[in-house]
Amino acid sequence: MKLLKILVLIFYFSIYWIDSLSAQGNFTPCFKTDITKGCAPLRIRPNDCSGAGASLIFYDYGDGRGPVPDKEVTYSRAGRYAITQYINTGGGGGMKTDGQYLIEVSTPINPTFEVQFCSNFTVNITINSKDFNEYFVDLGNGQSRVVKGGDALSVKYGSGAPVRLTVYGNTSTANPNCGSTQQMITPLERQPKGVLKQVKVLADDRVEVSYALGSPNANYNLLQTALISDERKKINIPNGSTTLITTDKISNFELFRYRILASDKCGGEEEFAYEAISTIRLRTNTSKGKNTLVWNILNDLGFVNYTIYKDGNILRTITNINATTYEDTDVKCGQEYCYRIEANTNEGTTKSISATQCISVSRESNPKPVAQFVANVVNNSIEIRWQVPTESKAQTTFLLRTDEKGNATRIQVPNIPPFIDTSADLINKDYCYKLFYIDECGNAAPESSIACPIRLALTEQDNEVILNWVATGASNVVLEKLDERGNPYRMIPTSGNSLTEPKLQLDRQLTRYRVRGIVNGILIYSNIVSIRVNAQLQYPNAFSPNNDGLNDTFGIKGSFINDFHLQIFNRWGTLVYESTDINGIWDGRFNGELVPEGAYILTIEGRDTIGKKVSERTVLTVVK
Repeated sequence: MKLLKILVLIFYFSIYWIDSLSAQGNFTPCFKTDITKGCAPLRIRPNDCSGAGASLIFYDYGDGRGPVPDKEVTYSRAGRYAITQYINTGGGGGMKTDGQYLIEVSTPINPTFEVQFCSNFTVNITINSKDFNEYFVDLGNGQSRVVKGGDALSVKYGSGAPVRLTVYGNTSTANPNCGSTQQMITPLERQPKGVLKQVKVLADDRVEVSYALGSPNANYNLLQTALISDERKKINIPNGSTTLITTDKISNFELFRYRILASDKCGGEEEFAYEAISTIRLRTNTSKGKNTLVWNILNDLGFVNYTIYKDGNILRTITNINATTYEDTDVKCGQEYCYRIEANTNEGTTKSISATQCISVSRESNPKPVAQFVANVVNNSIEIRWQVPTESKAQTTFLLRTDEKGNATRIQVPNIPPFIDTSADLINKDYCYKLFYIDECGNAAPESSIACPIRLALTEQDNEVILNWVATGASNVVLEKLDERGNPYRMIPTSGNSLTEPKLQLDRQLTRYRVRGIVNGILIYSNIVSIRVNAQLQYPNAFSPNNDGLNDTFGIKGSFINDFHLQIFNRWGTLVYESTDINGIWDGRFNGELVPEGAYILTIEGRDTIGKKVSERTVLTVVK
């Protein structure tokens, strides 16, 4: 234990003796630092080169503490610090000092920079920050560069693989102490192309172009090519925009085709967009009953169809690329219609839209007179029918009626037939009609031909029926007899306009008559007239049942009788004969014996063919 203490004392004594010898030597202060600038907290370790012993060396780090034996310092605040080395020379003359060694300490600031993507995998990097003199750039591909603040460098990568770009401030190494910024980048072989979507002609004939830009890092221009003069013009497309309105206007003499050009900001070659869209110019004109649309042919690739819009609604879709006209006949005179046409091209991914053109339909027209104009009698009323020509449209229709005295009446009637003239007195008057209409253009059609309904009149004279009619313009005139259901059961051809028929020849108790004829190829009828005759019963007031062959039986003959009931009574009220058969015969017998001579009461009850009650009571005399 004593030996150990002795050895320690010898060790300290040796060090003191060596330092004393050194202090008495002639040492020149000398030191260096690996770092002369950096960001707080910045640690500085001076490297001595004087040869003096460590215990003789002191440093003033400029931080206000004065000379200290510390062999390193950490600056926590930004500023400029001067480091001074002091060497203790012992008793031979005091301290020796080195000159100031300047250290610059900065506040950490993350640098800012811009990346510009060029073609062929080239990237331009611009250091925007100028807080430090130098910046260390790790290119992410195993290479690095030192760049001054505000300067730029250009790097060509070998492929389009993503890399991490890191910029460090105030350093020549990858030291993040002064701040750093990272960004993942993907070098481009070619610039992303813009996508052209739509070309629309505006009301003032300028053109609105719609598109989608491929990248904010590329330059885009709109190439406008005049289709007639072939003049080309580049229009700068603002970055981030989606539409652009040109200053040039289309006209009858010039149309345009558009494409988008993409180029890098490094002056590289331009890339054309796949799509090209041409303008479409719509013109309209109007003539009688139609609007005509005319447009230019589009030669854009991938044509799909033309779509025509009328007042905002689809009017027609046309798939023929060579079509340049369309006629709209579904129009009304004087009315305004607005049209536009859209061409779908590039397999339906793009559109070319014309400006909207509005036009009022011409009032020019040449309305034709109505056809198949007839006046018929239906249910004893005059029915008027006609047909408006298909190329005309009636806005207002008028009927001109004239009676046999020349009195004229104008009646506004519906535009669609038939019309029933309920105000006509068909029983007592003859009428003739004409018709005309005003079309939707306000022009009057010529009057129609005259149409007169057939009016049939019946008069009775003694035992005759007299029929008279007027069938103006009718052919194949026939007098018809109708049954109780109105169906003809007998047709009588006529050559004149009257017919007389004896009443006794009437085969029905109620006889209906009608005249028919043909006018303008249409079968028409007159009114129906009828005559009714009474049921007829014929029988003798006496008979003689004596078998002399004269008036031996009693019978009744009748016409138009449906129900029949005959009874004969003697003077005491005894029923001696009864029959419900109008053709029945009484031989004058009662209970097998001839009745006595004398007067008998005869009664007949029944109904005729039209349902009228028939009742007779008289005296029948039996003689022998």
